[in-house]
Amino acid sequence: MSGILGKPSAPVMAPVPPNPSNDRAAEQQRLEAERAALADQRARGRASTIAGGGLSMETAQMARGAERQQQRFAAREMLG
Repeated sequence: MSGILGKPSAPVMAPVPPNPSNDRAAEQQRLEAERAALADQRARGRASTIAGGGLSMETAQMARGAERQQQRFAAREMLG
């Protein structure tokens, strides 16, 4: 046993590789990607809200226009 422990050519363990989760550059890159994804998600949400609101307003405007047209037609009928 003393021959194994006292041997000068005993294998030296390799140093532990750095943990990739502790890499500041990789962490910064992940944060930037996360921010970009959130900004894109918010932009798509705003675009769909604007499109939906436009469609809703278009439908409401068409209904008001049809109502006004019926009123004009009824007024013409009454006046002759």
